[in-house]
Amino acid sequence: MVRMLDDLQVNRGQQARLLDLSERTLQRALQGDLPKRLSVDQFTRMSLVTGIYKALRILFVGEASKVWLTRPNGRRTLNGQRPLDYMLSGGIPAMLTVRQLLDADRSGQFGDAAAEDRARAAKVGVRVVEG
Repeated sequence: MVRMLDDLQVNRGQQARLLDLSERTLQRALQGDLPKRLSVDQFTRMSLVTGIYKALRILFVGEASKVWLTRPNGRRTLNGQRPLDYMLSGGIPAMLTVRQLLDADRSGQFGDAAAEDRARAAKVGVRVVEG
């Protein structure tokens, strides 16, 4: 989990917030001392992060997949925010929304992306998904 978030350029404090863990618990887990219990919310967050990571790796080539969360996004849903900030402020519902946007992109629906956004994405390494 942490390796995925590291790959997406999410720092430890943000990782802890996304996963609903204290930074201390996250640090102990990195040293092999895993929490004995996780809540349903924490498992849900981990599942969403995994799905977001997978979708980004499928949709984008190379560096584009690693920086997508940390760049401002003009989609109507995100309103110019970085997807990471949107998820940090909105918790599980926002994480689910980001996951759904990426899944829509994977299926060729492009969620709420405008035509110019799709054209611009094609120039920065978005894979074309034929479906």
